[in-house]
Amino acid sequence: MAWDGGAQLGEAPCWLDGALFWSDIERGELWRLAAAGVAADRLYHDRPVGGFTRQADGALLLFRDRGNVVHWPLPGQPGEARTLVEALPGEQASRFNDVLADPAGRVFCGTLSSPDKAGALYRLDPDGQIAAVLEGLGTPNGMGLTPTHDALYVTDTRARTIWRHDYDVDRGEVGARTAFYVSDTPPARPDGLCVDVEGCVWTALYEGGAVLRLSPAGEVLERITLPARYTTSLCFGAPGRGELFVTSAGGPARAQAGPHAGAVFRLEVNVEGGPVYDSRILLQNTGKNARNSS
Repeated sequence: MAWDGGAQLGEAPCWLDGALFWSDIERGELWRLAAAGVAADRLYHDRPVGGFTRQADGALLLFRDRGNVVHWPLPGQPGEARTLVEALPGEQASRFNDVLADPAGRVFCGTLSSPDKAGALYRLDPDGQIAAVLEGLGTPNGMGLTPTHDALYVTDTRARTIWRHDYDVDRGEVGARTAFYVSDTPPARPDGLCVDVEGCVWTALYEGGAVLRLSPAGEVLERITLPARYTTSLCFGAPGRGELFVTSAGGPARAQAGPHAGAVFRLEVNVEGGPVYDSRILLQNTGKNARNSS
C-alpha cells in the first residue's frame, strides 16, 4: 500500500522526478507522494484534472473540464498558471480523461461522452493546435504506445475494449484499429493502461478489483486482485525497481467498494515500465482555436 487516503476518484498516476503523482478527479485534487513512509502532499485543489503531462520545463500540463488545458508550474517553480486551451466546442458538459505524450511531445487526450456529444480523442500538437483524431467513442480512457511506436493502444471503457491502432509517430497519425482486448466478465471493464519494456499491456479493471497483464497478442498473462472494486489506472515507478502503482475509487463508500477503496496500491512486479515522455507544447501559441478533425 502506498497511500490509503480514500480518494473519491483516484486516477492518472504518473511517476515523475522521483515521486508519484495522481489526481482525485471528483474532488479536484492533485497529489504527490515523494517517498515511502512520508505523508502525501495535496498540491492542487481547483477544477477537476482528468490527466496531466510534464512539460520539458518541469511544469505540468493539466487537462481539465470543458476541454480546458493549463500550463501549471509546480510549487516552488517560477511563473504562474497559464491557459493554453480555454475550452473546446461541444465539450462544455464533458471533461478530459486520460492523456498520453508521445516521443515528439504531442499529447493525446480523451474527452468523456456527454448528453450532447460522444467521447472523442484529441491530439494537442507542439504548435498549440488541437484537433479531434477519433470520434464516436464511449469513454476514452487509458492509452499507451508499443515499444517500437508503431501502434497506439486506446481504451474505450464503455465498450469494454482496448483498441490497437496503427500509429505513424513521425506524423502523429492514428490509423486503422483492431480489438486488442475485450473484457468478457461484466461488469469489469478496462480503464487505465500502461505498457512495460517487454511490450506487454497492463490494465486496471474498473468494477473488477484487479489489474491484468496482457501479452502483445492480447492474451491474459497475469491477474492481480486488489481489495478495491473500482481499480482505475496504473503506472510504473522508478526504473530498475519493478514497482507498479494502482489507483482506485470509491473511498467514501467502502462498504460497497472494498476495504481499501480509494487507495493507491504499490505492487512488486518482475518487469520495468516503458518510457514516459514529456509534452513539448509551445506556450506562445495558445491553441485556443481547434482545428478540424484529421
